[in-house]
Amino acid sequence: MPWRYFKRSAIVLDNKTGRIRIYKYAIHSIGNPKYIVLIVSPHNQSITIMRSEKSDPRAYYFKRTLFDNNRSPEIFSRPLVRSLFDMNECWDKSQSYRVYGETSPDGSAVTFNFTNCELFLGEQEWQ
Repeated sequence: MPWRYFKRSAIVLDNKTGRIRIYKYAIHSIGNPKYIVLIVSPHNQSITIMRSEKSDPRAYYFKRTLFDNNRSPEIFSRPLVRSLFDMNECWDKSQSYRVYGETSPDGSAVTFNFTNCELFLGEQEWQ
């Protein structure tokens, strides 16, 4: 299903490339911030994306051209993606997974729980 029809917050974790692709709907659900921060919770087996500010040294900046070019943002970090896969012993490290998220009531964060996932089969649906 193309992203434009996908009305649910989701990310895709790709262990082969060390990529985290964040569906645009997840970014829209927290107010289209320029900066985000990723918070990993091994205990809860989740990752949270929160709005942030330029002054936060942990912040990741989204270039607006990503959205202008109709692309979903991607973060490349092999160590981070490997650690996320290591938290999920049942995940096949040669596969990619789509993880669904829930937006906080105040709209400041989206939490992606790794128990709410499915095998991701191809890039054609997220171009």
